Amino acid sequence: MHLHGHGDDSLTHAHPILPLLIGPEQQDFFLLATQAPRDEGGGWYFRPTEDGTLDVLVAAIEHVIATNPIDKSRITATGISSGGWGVWELLLRHPDLLAGAVPTACGAPQRLQQLAALKQTPIWAINNKGDVDPVPVLLAMQMINRAGGLMALTEADEPGHNAWRPAMEDYNALQWMLAQKRGSWFSPAPGTVVGNPNSLLLVFVMYILPFAILVFLVVLLREALVEQTTIVWQALLERTGK
Repeated sequence: MHLHGHGDDSLTHAHPILPLLIGPEQQDFFLLATQAPRDEGGGWYFRPTEDGTLDVLVAAIEHVIATNPIDKSRITATGISSGGWGVWELLLRHPDLLAGAVPTACGAPQRLQQLAALKQTPIWAINNKGDVDPVPVLLAMQMINRAGGLMALTEADEPGHNAWRPAMEDYNALQWMLAQKRGSWFSPAPGTVVGNPNSLLLVFVMYILPFAILVFLVVLLREALVEQTTIVWQALLERTGK
């Protein structure tokens, strides 16, 4: 899902995504690009209370899911500027919806209790250095990670307010989103540049290697574990018999 910035049309800045839809690198996915109401200022801004804009957005998502062969465990969202805030609002109000999120060129909310509930959704915030105050984003990241979630912040060395360009073209954020699956151990962590050999090595060290070592130890110690379990079981039976 792609949420546009203030006053933009829904696909104005989505050109980095298009090669993966129609180019030689084409991949199999659905792209939902919605449009914020013009009478709301043309951006994704939400009042503290529930409002109809987000309800319509969620209804659109549910319609696309109901009418297409979509894996509900792999729904992801990105947004640029006010669209990044829209992604955050979607996360906070529907914490079980997304498998991954990439808000770009925006800050982060400080609703601490709600942030702590975002344990199941990896979040990768991407901003340009000097464009967005990093403090609120770092505070949100601290709260989410302390609660057991996964969030990372990347600050691109790029001028201006166009963090969505390095997000998609330099950091392969769309490929990262396509690799997410809710509950999967093998989904790349936030901040992982998919296709980068160093990042692949990091994924191997963080996820695959520990799992392989665990399996090896279980196989190696299987006989000893079975023997100890048998001894304990026999001791329990003897005590029960007495």
